[in-house]
Amino acid sequence: MRPAFPLLLLGLAGLARAAGPTQPVLPEPTPILLAAPFDRLSPPVLSPDGQTMAFAAPDAEDRTHIYRVSVDGGSPAAVTSGPCNDRAPRFSPDGQQVAFISDRSGNAEIWIAPAAGGEPRKLTDHPGDDLDPEWSPDGKRLVFASNRSGRLLLYQVMATGGQVFPLSAGIGPDRRPAWSPDGEWIAFESRRDGETHVWVIPASGGESRRTGSGPTPEYAPHWSADSQRVIAFGNYRTNLLMLVYPLAPGTPSQQLIMPMKLKPDTSRPALSRAGDRLVYLEPGGSGISLIDFQEGKAAHIVTESAGMNRYPSWSPDNRRLVFVSDRDGRPDLYVVGVSNGRTTRLTDTEAREAEPEWSTATGDIVFRLDSGAGSGIWILEPETGRLLKVIEDGARNRQPAWSPDARTIAFVSDRGGSPDIWLAQVGDGSTRRLTALAGSESHPTWSPDGTWIAYTKDEPGAAEIWKVRVSGGDPVRLTTSSADGGSDRDPDWNASGSWIACTHLLGDDADIYLIPPDGGTAFPYVRPKESRESRPAWSPRSSHIAYEWSRPSRIMTLRLPVE
Repeated sequence: MRPAFPLLLLGLAGLARAAGPTQPVLPEPTPILLAAPFDRLSPPVLSPDGQTMAFAAPDAEDRTHIYRVSVDGGSPAAVTSGPCNDRAPRFSPDGQQVAFISDRSGNAEIWIAPAAGGEPRKLTDHPGDDLDPEWSPDGKRLVFASNRSGRLLLYQVMATGGQVFPLSAGIGPDRRPAWSPDGEWIAFESRRDGETHVWVIPASGGESRRTGSGPTPEYAPHWSADSQRVIAFGNYRTNLLMLVYPLAPGTPSQQLIMPMKLKPDTSRPALSRAGDRLVYLEPGGSGISLIDFQEGKAAHIVTESAGMNRYPSWSPDNRRLVFVSDRDGRPDLYVVGVSNGRTTRLTDTEAREAEPEWSTATGDIVFRLDSGAGSGIWILEPETGRLLKVIEDGARNRQPAWSPDARTIAFVSDRGGSPDIWLAQVGDGSTRRLTALAGSESHPTWSPDGTWIAYTKDEPGAAEIWKVRVSGGDPVRLTTSSADGGSDRDPDWNASGSWIACTHLLGDDADIYLIPPDGGTAFPYVRPKESRESRPAWSPRSSHIAYEWSRPSRIMTLRLPVE
């Protein structure tokens, strides 16, 4: 299924809060690798089909020209050339032409060139500067900004050239217009009230009005595919902020924090016409990143039964989950195919198995085994059924977690008097204590490079996510439970090291959140209200999250929009 961007926004509507921006989990940005080494780039724009980008970059003589490149990266192709400076490209609706600004005739005028490259033609001709061209949906007209009247205002011209018609009026300055897909409206930036905000005006002319009413500066207006919402951007602290304003007055707006860091005014993001892709310039100006919204879909039930289904962990091939269930009378290990739901029992002992974790390096499963001798840490070879004891010493040893190279297991033990994080070497079972703080530590998870362990630190009445270097040193706090009165537990690091998933407990709710591993704002990932979601587990390629769902007891997976 390939939902359009407006559907994504509607799906997030339940997260909107009047108190401030909401925090949905959106796809992580993917860098676009260009074969040509440019020192600096202009903010990119997308073709109507979302498959190609255009941007301006300098040549060897430091003259800027227009280039196009696939969103998959590769070698850019020149659209313009010559002893001039070209910038601000905009694709025509059919993707065959590019309008741009050029000084090739002496001052800033609007020109049009074939998108595949070729001889450009001049569209406007005036001593003033003409800027920011934007095509009408039918490709017959362009709107642009110009200071030809002494103030920067909006004008229209036919794509074939000819007479220029004024559109906006007032003190301005008005810039960066965007035509609605139905051709009825034009959104634009204006500083007429002192700050940069987004306004709309009928494409045929008339009164203009602001889309929002808050103090947050807005820029880079775009439209939803149904022409009913204006999408703008701003900054929320160091994050990019997406603002969604319904065209109908009086309808609630949305503010969505995007999971990417930007310096103020670094980039003007470009949204595809279908609303399924967003490209933006990285801080520093020499890299482009893409966010793709088109692969998202609803949570998938992998397995359920009466009783308990808990502790999901992914196989190295990304296709199966090991979990614990008492469906046959007592807690044992089971494996289930994620796509087909086919379930196989792995253990059948008189003891109780819990907390399995599959090693992506060896394919073995480490788990906790509760017996009369206490809680021990064991390893299962799933193909042979062979069991290997790691630790069983009478202490309460639990929550084992493989190191990336499968040579070490982090676990929780009270052998030192209180629950702390310990390390055990696979093979000889030798141990080392990693944390010794007041209170208790639990739920260790390794960073992908094996240098850090994130864990839960229980505080009086709450819990937080911390991390500590495997080599030792002072622990680092990643979340602050006092932010909303909740608690954060069950951390799990994804394969790229870019997110830590955790369970966020607040009152009777238990939801899945994502945390930047260097600290910062947590993003809700799973928030249905009819159940409690906990114990998130990333797939090896970070394409899915598996988690526990209560009421009834299920193992669920949810696919991330990009892998």
